[in-house]
Amino acid sequence: MKLQSTQIAAIISLIVIVTVIVSPMVLGYKLSEPTTLYFSCTLNNQVPSPTTYYNITINYVDTGTVLVDNIQTTPLGQGMFAYNITFNNSGYYEVRQWCYDGSYNYSNVDTIFINGSGEELTISIVFTYVFSISFFIFLLISLIYYTNKLPNGDTYSDQNEIIQVSQLKHLRVVSYGLMYLIFVVMMFIVSNFMIAYLQNQMLGSLFFTVYKLLFYGLWIMTPLCFIWYLYKVYKSKEMKELIERGVPFGGKGL
Repeated sequence: MKLQSTQIAAIISLIVIVTVIVSPMVLGYKLSEPTTLYFSCTLNNQVPSPTTYYNITINYVDTGTVLVDNIQTTPLGQGMFAYNITFNNSGYYEVRQWCYDGSYNYSNVDTIFINGSGEELTISIVFTYVFSISFFIFLLISLIYYTNKLPNGDTYSDQNEIIQVSQLKHLRVVSYGLMYLIFVVMMFIVSNFMIAYLQNQMLGSLFFTVYKLLFYGLWIMTPLCFIWYLYKVYKSKEMKELIERGVPFGGKGL
C-alpha cells in the first residue's frame, strides 16, 4: 500500500475546501452566555444629543424569528449604546439599527454569528485544525502501511511445524493500539471544531459523544491489551526455548 504524493495533496486539499466552506467570516459571539452588543452613532457628523434614541431589531436568519423587536438600547454617552442579550441558538442573526434625534436619523444592518467559541473563525484557526487533522491522517496511513509489513505469525516448515518464532508479530498489537489512540485524538479535534465553530451543534455533540466513548474505552482496553501483550511475548519466548531444545510444535503457534 503506497500512497502517492498527489493523493496526499488531494486529501489535504479536500479538508481545506470543506473547512473553508463552513467557515463563518463574520463577527461572532458565544452561545448561551450573556452578551453585550455595542453600537455607535453620529448624526450630521456630530455626536448625537443625550435625547437620541438607538433602537434595534434582531432576527434569527435560519427561521426568520424576531428575537428583539424595535427595542431601545441603553445610552452610554458620546454616541455609544449597548444592549444585553443571551443567544440560545447558534447561527446567523441580522441586527437592524435605527438612530434618530428628531431631526436627523441613521440606519444600518449588521450580521453576526453565534457559535460555541464566541470567536471569529480566521484563516490561522482553519490552518491549525487542517494541519492537525492532516498530520494525524498521515500518521494513521503510515501506521497501516508499516503494520502490513509486519509478520502475521511464526515461520512454518513443510510439515506445518513451527521452525522460527517471530517476535515482530507482537508489534502488531502495539501498532493497533497506536491507531486507536490516533483515531481518538482525531475525533476530539473534529468534535472540538464542530462545537466551537459550526452552526450544527447536534452534529458536534454527536462526534463528542463518540469521542468520549472511545476515550473511556481507551482506559479499559489499555491495561487489558498490555497484559495480553506481555502474556503473548512470554509464551513466544517459552516456545522459542522449547524449539531450540528440539521440541516440535505444530498448528498456528502464538
